[in-house]
Amino acid sequence: MAAPNAERRNPRTKKKPLIEPAGLDIGAEFRVMTDAMRGGYALANDLSDSEVVMMAASLIEQFMEFALLMRFRRKSVSRKLVADVFDGNGLLSTFSSRISVCAALGILDEQMHHDLRIIKSVRNAFAHSPAQLHLVDFDACLSLRLPDDEDDRPSTRDRRQRYVASCQNVVFRLSVYTTAALAEAAVLESHAAEIVAIAEQRLTEMFAEGAAKS
Repeated sequence: MAAPNAERRNPRTKKKPLIEPAGLDIGAEFRVMTDAMRGGYALANDLSDSEVVMMAASLIEQFMEFALLMRFRRKSVSRKLVADVFDGNGLLSTFSSRISVCAALGILDEQMHHDLRIIKSVRNAFAHSPAQLHLVDFDACLSLRLPDDEDDRPSTRDRRQRYVASCQNVVFRLSVYTTAALAEAAVLESHAAEIVAIAEQRLTEMFAEGAAKS
């Protein structure tokens, strides 16, 4: 029997942390997504243009979300916070807002930003039209710049091929960005104590130099 003054532990009354430990593991979520797409993703020829446009846009939106999450303070990221920002009426719930913020943060280069504006325009037309649309009628697809390697870019004037190639390249680039950001975050985390110690030492030296001059 425990002593009368022994600490009683009741899991039901345990104080909850400010940030739920079961928050979003960005790296794990990203790996699930990339594993599912290993070997590339195919926008099959038997899909309608509408299916191709909406599937490609959805993938791009998801990969922009991953890239943007890498700019969040990862220790504070919870599923609720992510939902508040990216879902419903959240600040980054629209295709347009994600493109703009990704561009502002330097996640998108000029080529990606250019193509994403066209991809968004085409996607919006398909999403909001009551009639059945076809990519062959969208001349804007011929202005898509990605892939920027001429050997990879379709030389044809087939608008669907140009659209698919650009979307695939955008997804690839966003994936590379997120992978690099995850690797960088892991390195910084492993050396966090060392980095803080160097910063504190430098600040101490700066204040000491300032005091000596005054």
